[in-house]
Amino acid sequence: MRVNAFPSMAVDCSDGPNSGNIYVVWSNIGQPGVNTGNDTDIYMIKSEDDGTTWSDPIRVNQDETGLGKTHYLPWIAVDASNGTISTIFYDNRNCNNNQAEAWVANSSDGGNSWEDFKVSDVTFTPTPIPGMASGYFGDYLAIHAVDGKVYPAWTDNRSGHAMTYVSVFETLQINSPFNLDASVSQETGEVTLNWEYIEGTGFQNFRIYRDEVLVDETINESFTETLLNYGYYNYQVTAYYGGDNESGGPEEELQYGSATIEVVPGEYVANVYIDGTQTQDMKIKNTGVLPLEYNLSPFFPLKGNQINPSKGGGDEYINRVEFANIDNRSSYNPYMMYSHNPAILRSNESYEIRVHTANAYTEDVCYVWIDLDANGKFDESAIVLESNDDNSLFYGLVTIDKGSVQGATNMRVRLSADKSMSAIDDTEYGETEDYTLLIADWLSIDPEEAIIEPGDSLIVALNFDATDLEQGTYEDVVKLRTNDLDNPFFDIPVTMNVTDLQISVSADPEVICMGETTVLMAEPVGGSGTYTYSWTSIPEGFTSEEQNPVASPMENTSYIVAVSDGIITMTDTVEIVVNEMPVVDLGEDQILCGETEYTLDAGNEGSTYDWSTGENTQMITVSGSGENTYTVDVTNASGCSASASVTIIFADIPTVDLGADTTLCGNSSITLDAGNAGSEYLWSTGAESQTLVVDTAGYGYGIQEISVLVTSEYGCEADNDIIVEFLDCTSIDENAAQVEFSIYPNPNNGILNINFKSIARETVNIRIADISGKIVYSENDVDINNDLKKQIDLRNNAKGIYSIFVEGEGYVLDKKVIIK
Repeated sequence: MRVNAFPSMAVDCSDGPNSGNIYVVWSNIGQPGVNTGNDTDIYMIKSEDDGTTWSDPIRVNQDETGLGKTHYLPWIAVDASNGTISTIFYDNRNCNNNQAEAWVANSSDGGNSWEDFKVSDVTFTPTPIPGMASGYFGDYLAIHAVDGKVYPAWTDNRSGHAMTYVSVFETLQINSPFNLDASVSQETGEVTLNWEYIEGTGFQNFRIYRDEVLVDETINESFTETLLNYGYYNYQVTAYYGGDNESGGPEEELQYGSATIEVVPGEYVANVYIDGTQTQDMKIKNTGVLPLEYNLSPFFPLKGNQINPSKGGGDEYINRVEFANIDNRSSYNPYMMYSHNPAILRSNESYEIRVHTANAYTEDVCYVWIDLDANGKFDESAIVLESNDDNSLFYGLVTIDKGSVQGATNMRVRLSADKSMSAIDDTEYGETEDYTLLIADWLSIDPEEAIIEPGDSLIVALNFDATDLEQGTYEDVVKLRTNDLDNPFFDIPVTMNVTDLQISVSADPEVICMGETTVLMAEPVGGSGTYTYSWTSIPEGFTSEEQNPVASPMENTSYIVAVSDGIITMTDTVEIVVNEMPVVDLGEDQILCGETEYTLDAGNEGSTYDWSTGENTQMITVSGSGENTYTVDVTNASGCSASASVTIIFADIPTVDLGADTTLCGNSSITLDAGNAGSEYLWSTGAESQTLVVDTAGYGYGIQEISVLVTSEYGCEADNDIIVEFLDCTSIDENAAQVEFSIYPNPNNGILNINFKSIARETVNIRIADISGKIVYSENDVDINNDLKKQIDLRNNAKGIYSIFVEGEGYVLDKKVIIK
């Protein structure tokens, strides 16, 4: 039986999480890209970015593989109401190879998983349809999905004639949660999960799994819990629909606690004689609470270069590359960069490369370029690969010469019929693939990866090899990839100087006092015998080209000399310690508002101290009231002394209390008193007196927010505010009210039942105030549509008389209620 493999495409036009996805299905012999085998299966690819990139193929039919069964002529539809994907196809899994059944596969998670079932009720034997081209039965399948119903249509000849059949079914919309956001507080261990969800058919609740164990069920789209132990935790959220119906769901891994990496020292310089080797120890410590997992790779360049993405034009393409530790399978793309799994290589070793192709032509060639100078141009000579008879396989050897490159670079593989193709120009046909190479040339590490328990450490050997290298300086970066939350990548510069030059640096003296001088001395041996000198310092500011210059540092200083013999430059450092005069600063004179204690710090840790209080510690705590002056004399370890004094005034902060927020009827007034006689006052009204009278004559009805700022004689400030609300309690506007209400029981025990009635739909605000006018309950925008019953719990309030105010547009209603 011969069938076509034309693709069918559909787009998700729903409002779901996969809206806009493009889906393409087709029948394929064996695995896509390999295209050999006994099975013909239905595969799907999808794009989530308008067709810019595509997923790996996903197998649609769910029967066992390897049985030589055939699935063909797929057609696809997406229900715009819910995003469910349905695909119809012919299938012979249950019958002879010359027979067929109609099957449909459904997916509710964007094609990631599928469930298939038979929709035809009989098996039929496709035979040519009379009147059509000889030997053709046709490919008349179709499918449509709308509002949760699926309409698969197919042709079969069960009756002796080719007829169209339809088997309508309804999908159970099992939507999965999506956009899971998971976080954990490293301080408290509190886990917070938030997700999104579009409700499916028969949804009951969400299920939260921690490490595949169900820990909670909820109808909310959020979840919190507190972890008790440090570690790694995997969370998944699914939607449960009853019975065995449960969706898949997004997963997130959280790390509570962290390993903490410390590397000693943090930078390495090896001066290696020509053709010599050297090993230095690097200590990796774990000062965290979780085991430190690290992958140590020295193969990262100090800087990267832009690569020109040269493209091929198709037809023939590369579908598999085997090289060192790489075994990469792929489908056609004009250009692809594969950097996620670098090839690990060592110089002076040879590695076989095997390039498998598809749709190859007899004229095709395959070239390989190694960017040995890491300039991104691939300007080295091409490696021409040999091939088998049908050009389905190209092969050869790649050797990295010693001294060519250390660290990361790239390899370009090109397939085309253009035998004159370069590394960088586009070709009319074929394909280009780039791969990252990590090359160990003069630097290797042992071990390259390990796990270090909390509180433990590990010695790692840095092996420098100058064999067959010319004199010069070689630089690289050791990059530690770790599970330390603060240092997922930890860079350590590494330098190897290949030379027979040696230098030693000293100073006389190496410890001085402020204002003294020292003589810096550099003594070179070996090299060409002719030397130049360049001195610099840390901190910056000192330079000299003399061999033995004089320096006058004003602080501890590192002096670095670079000695060049005209071929290579070597550096060394001498440290000069400068003993300073103690700097004693007790700070500015202070006015302390509301404080009765103050800590004075004379600094200069390790010195001796003599305070006017008789104390002899670095820090003292003084207390009292009013104005006080304190003096200290400080002597450091070098015998240098200095003194300082400070005046402290302990002042009180004004206490300002305007009382609780108040609601009053319009015929009342309230006198606000800011207290603190003799202070300065500034009310929000602009008044500057100690007291302020607030009434409707001055402020009108409604809510008035009054505040005051009080400043004492020492400039200490305090403020307070109060909200005073004046209500029109005259009942004049009750006739305009669109709402009436009653309270029962009255008196009561604090549970108020309020019945509202309205002529039409009305929105009101409710406030309840105690006898002093303090608001104890407030609720805005209460919607009343004819009748509303509302219960309010005031049992936590004191017994007494309370006023209930109901405010609508243009009216205020009030009633009294007694809580016993």
